[in-house]
Amino acid sequence: MYFFKLTISRGERQLGELMRDAGNILSKLQEVERTVYAILKSEASKENYALKKMYSDYERKKEQYKESLAEAKILKEAKPSLAVRYLPIAGRMASQSLQDRADSATRVAKKLKASMNKISDGAADRRGRIRTYKDYAVWFREFSVFVRHHSSWFDGSFEMLVARLEQGTRSIKASKGYTKGADLISFLSRHKFEMESWVDNVRVQIMELAERPSPVHRDPEKIRSEITSTGSTRIYLPAPLSVQARLKKMGARVDDDVAGKKFGISSLYLDYSKDLKLIKTRFERQLPLIFRTKKKPFSFEEMPKNAGGQNLRKVFEKESWSFIRDTMLGTTGKRCSVCGGQGGKMLDSFYTQAGDQTRRDTVDCHEVWEFEVLDAQEGIGVQRLKKLMMVCVDCHMMFHEEFAISKGYREGADADGIREFLRERMAALNGVERADIDIQRNREMEVTRSNEGVDTWLMDLSYLQENENMMHQEPVFREENEAGVNPSMIAGLDFVTQDGQNYEAREVSELYEELLREMEQTVGQGFR
Repeated sequence: MYFFKLTISRGERQLGELMRDAGNILSKLQEVERTVYAILKSEASKENYALKKMYSDYERKKEQYKESLAEAKILKEAKPSLAVRYLPIAGRMASQSLQDRADSATRVAKKLKASMNKISDGAADRRGRIRTYKDYAVWFREFSVFVRHHSSWFDGSFEMLVARLEQGTRSIKASKGYTKGADLISFLSRHKFEMESWVDNVRVQIMELAERPSPVHRDPEKIRSEITSTGSTRIYLPAPLSVQARLKKMGARVDDDVAGKKFGISSLYLDYSKDLKLIKTRFERQLPLIFRTKKKPFSFEEMPKNAGGQNLRKVFEKESWSFIRDTMLGTTGKRCSVCGGQGGKMLDSFYTQAGDQTRRDTVDCHEVWEFEVLDAQEGIGVQRLKKLMMVCVDCHMMFHEEFAISKGYREGADADGIREFLRERMAALNGVERADIDIQRNREMEVTRSNEGVDTWLMDLSYLQENENMMHQEPVFREENEAGVNPSMIAGLDFVTQDGQNYEAREVSELYEELLREMEQTVGQGFR
């Protein structure tokens, strides 16, 4: 592996070159994806058109077949007229004529039946090809989605594979033959094993990495001094009220000033200078995430351009969002789950407007989303809510780096200073070096850019439906929301609209198919 596996000494120039290489590979793969879908869509449309003609021809022949059988039956049962029946020669000739006509009708019926069987076999072949086109479209989409989310594992062999895919699909697209569909399936079949082997290899390596102890490269004392207030040796615990008594028995200290200040705020803390043994032995799972020695790396991938306004706060009424936020607020004792703080240093250093200062004793509710492209050709994707996190301003802005820098710039703050502050914090949270975060963020920005072609993002809110804290709350959908989301874009959640219309939870696949049908009615029938 040579992409993204580098040391600091190789410098930012090499890093930039490798990131551009990854971006080029993703761009080529996206072009391959568009070509594959375009060919399969066109070929499937042709097959569908031919099937309609075959069905029409089959029904016509079926009627003719019934008529021929009926005619043959009537002629076989018919007898010569009385006028000739008793004339030996004329009677025999009349009987033979009826028999000949019956035999002719039977032969016609047999030919029609054979023709119907041939049409039926041909239709089965065409339906089989359509199923193959659809199967390969789904398989290639899943492969592309996996690649976009694992670009850090690109290597030289994968780069050559993508180059061959680009060259081959481009050649098939430019050909003037009538077998593009078959040629494309044959071409993809020859490369399918290599493509799936790369995916399997990446999955195996990810599992191996997950089983290793997470390396903590940074000095814990340095992390503490960076995150906590100046001169403070306290680490506040984001503990709900229900477990605070137990944590006191375990040795947690109580800040009396905080305890008497406001109900619900966790006043428990550990003193880094006095409770180091407790911190290392008994409180690992109760510590804020950034102070834990066992790290589960976070992604800081930002929302794609066309999904920027799609969040719970904008889609549901204020009361519904407040219920969701307040419910989560109690799970961390109104403290940041990442650092244990409230407010944040950025309110002193970068965000000095009056509106921001009201957030000094609060924490925000951050929505963690996962993005998947469902159909690159039609520009459809799904954003899945994975969890909700209570975070202070400083920790919240780690997940919205570009927004934080833009806001700071508008207020006259040092943009480079904000970026440095946030990336140092990211490094502390993930337990890695600062340069590793630069690599991660560049990779994540490539993924975000690769998702910019998606125009419609469905929202999968199954997390809320399955969260026991939300079981007795039915969110109210804000019909005129600034995100432009409509009820048919929300999956996985029971909700009600402002005019009282109830919607039961629906599967993403159901919404996706419904959206495709709407597009089909707009632009005409095509490959689905």
